[in-house]
Amino acid sequence: MRRKYHILSLIALLLTVSACQTIDLNRVGSLLKNTATLVGDNSSKEVEIGTGMAARLVDVAPVVEIDSLQSKVNIVGTWLSLHLDPDSSWDWKFAVIDSADINAFATPAGYILITRGLIEQVGDDHELAGVIAHEMAHVTGRHYVKGIKLEAGLGLAGDLASMATENEEYSSHIDKAVSAGTELWSRGLDKKLEFECDRNAVVLAARSGYDPYGLVAVLQSLEAMDAGDSSLALLFKSHPKPSERLEQLAQVIAGSEQLAGL
Repeated sequence: MRRKYHILSLIALLLTVSACQTIDLNRVGSLLKNTATLVGDNSSKEVEIGTGMAARLVDVAPVVEIDSLQSKVNIVGTWLSLHLDPDSSWDWKFAVIDSADINAFATPAGYILITRGLIEQVGDDHELAGVIAHEMAHVTGRHYVKGIKLEAGLGLAGDLASMATENEEYSSHIDKAVSAGTELWSRGLDKKLEFECDRNAVVLAARSGYDPYGLVAVLQSLEAMDAGDSSLALLFKSHPKPSERLEQLAQVIAGSEQLAGL
């Protein structure tokens, strides 16, 4: 029987391995099967970093081999992507990974990976749309790109731009950036960015025809769970408390004029 890990342990493992192992960025192409792809024009450097982050996670939490689950996230994710601002062009790829933990991950270049545990927790497509829209907001806001630049060193962007892709030093900088992104998964982004993504998720969900209260329902469900549940460990460590997020969202939902103007 294949051994199951909690995502919190997976992230710790990834951080340990990343210091001494170079990830084959081509591997993720075969690992992330059954995903929907929309062609975009995002930076090739961001694509390599985002692909490397996704590859590391999928190496230890494989994609679930259940077509109905993969189809579910692909349909909702693709529909949401069609309602983004016209200038938000990305190579979106959606997949469910095999972990009982309740969480979702985004990478630069548009990989959205949702755990089996979270898929089983959401009640319907409206709630799923809220979750996916939140992760998409991290990508369109380039939150991980900005965080990686700070984590890996302010000179990283310039270093990458000046090197050829086959240069060994270039590969070293890519690995450094991928490791920085993995660390951000563990530590979490600034609370203000999470609140921003919640707000943007509500707007995008409404624009796409989903119930804007879908994300609210998910957060209420998480709030009702036992805070000591190990499946919530990484989510609660890397995100504000559901109660804080609900309080912030209440102000957005109350602004009916904003939603009516979509």
